[in-house]
Amino acid sequence: MIKKKIIFLSIGSNLGNKAENIKTALKFLAIKVGNVKSISSIYETKASGFDGPDFFNLCVSIETEYSAEEVLNRLLKIEILMGRVRTNQRKLLSRKIDIDILFYDDEIILSEKLQIPHPRLQNRNFVLYPLIEIAPNLKHPVLKIETSALIKKCSDSLIPLKLDLKAF
Repeated sequence: MIKKKIIFLSIGSNLGNKAENIKTALKFLAIKVGNVKSISSIYETKASGFDGPDFFNLCVSIETEYSAEEVLNRLLKIEILMGRVRTNQRKLLSRKIDIDILFYDDEIILSEKLQIPHPRLQNRNFVLYPLIEIAPNLKHPVLKIETSALIKKCSDSLIPLKLDLKAF
């Protein structure tokens, strides 16, 4: 265990009962990763890069005692518990749950298994809209730009729709 860190995660679902999938993921995160500090609204976005049902997405901040690699291992276990099936193919597919680490405090981590900050977060409105809701002044440690400014530079043309749903 290490000193507590604040992490930001993106959670998405486009199969089954998407709202319930996200609620279940949040419960697992609270038990297996750490203290949930903030949760954004749920946003709906068209699937990007493949044909599939629309996604529900949100962002969450969590205070954790675990290392970034241990957080990743725990997230992968949560996804498996919830029925996520990963393939060796690098193509995008529909999924019951997808949990990505966006930030791990202000650390920059490059390893075989992990790249933090998430390398594509600044190019994804479905991540930026909910992230800005809970952390508008969070500074990207590589780009040195606040999250609220990232959205102005984002090339993603898909604008997520904020839903009137509670995640927790």
